Amino acid sequence: RILKEVLPFWFTLTAGLLYVTADALMIKWLYNAEALGIYKAVIKLSEMALLPGIFFMQALVPVISKLVQKPNLKTLTTKATAGMLMYSIPTVTGCWILGPDIIHLIYGQAYSSGTTAFMVYNTTIITAPLLYLSNHLLLTHHLYKQSMAISTTTTLLNVGLNLYLIPKYWILGAAIGTTIASLLDLTLSTYTFHKHYPLIKISKMAFTKIALSTAFMCLTLFILPDESNTILKRSEEHTSELQSPC
Repeated sequence: RILKEVLPFWFTLTAGLLYVTADALMIKWLYNAEALGIYKAVIKLSEMALLPGIFFMQALVPVISKLVQKPNLKTLTTKATAGMLMYSIPTVTGCWILGPDIIHLIYGQAYSSGTTAFMVYNTTIITAPLLYLSNHLLLTHHLYKQSMAISTTTTLLNVGLNLYLIPKYWILGAAIGTTIASLLDLTLSTYTFHKHYPLIKISKMAFTKIALSTAFMCLTLFILPDESNTILKRSEEHTSELQSPC
C-alpha cells in the first residue's frame, strides 16, 4: 500500500526531471556545447525570475495538504493563484520589453542570439508555479492515474517538439517546444482537477489588480527608457575599462 501511494509521486518527479532536461539534452545532441551554453545562460535568467513563484507555492504545500476536502481550500487556492499572477504576468511583460537589454547587460553582445529564446521561455514564469500547484492538488486528491497520464503525455510531447523544432530553429526551437508543453501541461492539469473539484475561481477584482500591476510595469518601463540606457552604457564602459591594459 505504501508503494502504491508513493509510486505516483515518484513517477511525476521522474517525468518532471526528463521534462525539464529534454531541451538541453536535445541541443547538446543535435548541435554543440556552444549552443547549449548560450541556451542555458539565457534561460537561467528566466529560472531565477520564476523562483519566487515556486518558493511561494512550496510554502503553501503543507497548508494545502491540511485543508484537503475542507471549504477553506477553495479560498486559499484562489488567493494563491491570483497573487501568483500579480507577480508573474508583470514580470514576464517586463522581460519581454527589456529582453534584448537584459541579455546585453548581463552577458554582452556574444549572447544576443539567445534573446528570442529568452523571451519565449519567460512564459514559464507564469506556468511553472501554477503547474506546481495543480500537480500537487491532483496528487493530494488521489487523482493518481490522471496525474501520471498528463505527465507522460506532456513529457513525450516536449521531447517530440524539441526533436522537431531544434533542427529548424536552433535554440529558439527548444524554448518554443518547452513552452508549448508547459502550457498544455498546465491546461490539462487544471482542467482535470476542476472537473472533479472545482476550486479556483478568480474574481473580477483580482483580474483588475493583475491588469493594473501589468500596466504599471509597462508604464514604468516606457517612462524610464533613458535610465536603462544609461545603466547599459555605464556597464559597457566599465567592462571596457576592465579589459583595457593598464
